[in-house]
Amino acid sequence: MRIYLVRHGETDWNLEMRIQGQIDVPLNVSGINQAKECALFFRQNSFDYVYSSRLKRAIETAEIITSGKLSIRKYQAFNERSFGTWETFLWSEIHQKNPDLREQWKLLGRQYHPPEGESILEMTTRVTRKFREIIDRHLINDSLLIVAHGGPIKVMIGNVMGIDEYVVYNRLEMHNCCINIMEYDGDTFKIERINYVHRPVINH
Repeated sequence: MRIYLVRHGETDWNLEMRIQGQIDVPLNVSGINQAKECALFFRQNSFDYVYSSRLKRAIETAEIITSGKLSIRKYQAFNERSFGTWETFLWSEIHQKNPDLREQWKLLGRQYHPPEGESILEMTTRVTRKFREIIDRHLINDSLLIVAHGGPIKVMIGNVMGIDEYVVYNRLEMHNCCINIMEYDGDTFKIERINYVHRPVINH
């Protein structure tokens, strides 16, 4: 089984370093173009089934990649981590209001959660449960595309590699519209690529 995990394209809030979480922010022009470049990669790398979070930025990315040729199954379980009352604020504003935030985060680790938001552990539980459920329902020769968000993709990769969710969440980089590729033989997962950004060479 071949599994592609793709992060959504860029939004204006990504540029501003504004906390999106589960706020439904659309792609910006750059994000749309990133998704189009990502789609070129999949002209040579096919998939049979498509899954997405229920947030607009992921759905729009999936729609551009698929060009409407396959139905997209949308799951709330693949939504980005909820940052509760922090959402809509800039990260710089949150750190200014909470000067000891980094220490709190390190102390509580995977169990730390923003006010009215999710901990890394809570997000990991819902994401990996749905991920494993989807894997189990497919045949070994199927090829899957899952379009989601930085947090969920990191913990999916961590789950199959046996890496602590707090470590993988904080140490893996996920660029907008990056492609992550894994193979599953029914017993073992193997990672082929992480955080690959497709930039096609255009001959004039």
